[in-house]
Amino acid sequence: MPLSACAQNPAQLNGVAPLEVPAHLRAFTPLKNPVVMPAVRFFTKGGEEINLKDYRGKVLILNLWASWCMPCVQEIPAVTKAQEALKDSNVVLMGVNLESNTNQVLRFLQKKQYEGFQTWLNPSGSLPLPIAGIPTSLVLNGKGEITAIVPGYAQWDDPSVIAFVKQLGQQQSKSTNATEKKQI
Repeated sequence: MPLSACAQNPAQLNGVAPLEVPAHLRAFTPLKNPVVMPAVRFFTKGGEEINLKDYRGKVLILNLWASWCMPCVQEIPAVTKAQEALKDSNVVLMGVNLESNTNQVLRFLQKKQYEGFQTWLNPSGSLPLPIAGIPTSLVLNGKGEITAIVPGYAQWDDPSVIAFVKQLGQQQSKSTNATEKKQI
């Protein structure tokens, strides 16, 4: 069953005050209940392994893409601009390539001059989640749980989308509650 089957009313996000979803992000779909992000090995373009726990306390948006996917490639410039616009916020928008041939992906990025595009590599070539296709973006809250999905192309660099994502970051970035803080 795709993650979208777990969706709820787009205006309400996991019991938090509703946010108005901008028209340029109309496919934004909150989940009824957060879904634990499965353990996946992501790597930087330089080969360093990523630990998703390092992003706890921030909202992490994983933009899943592949070089053979035309809508994914068309989305890269907008994602790159949004990454720059979000750099001083508590939201990280990160590309995640789903191709097993990482050398081919790196050559593709260089050939297309997408060096500024921040992306991780997933050399397994898969993600153990029931997504319907790519591009798809997964929204992880500050606890590292998937709280929403954005299937298909999104205009990530639109000012209304940037503002919405920043508001979402303010709502969902907290990784611990008061009880958890006392235990630390």
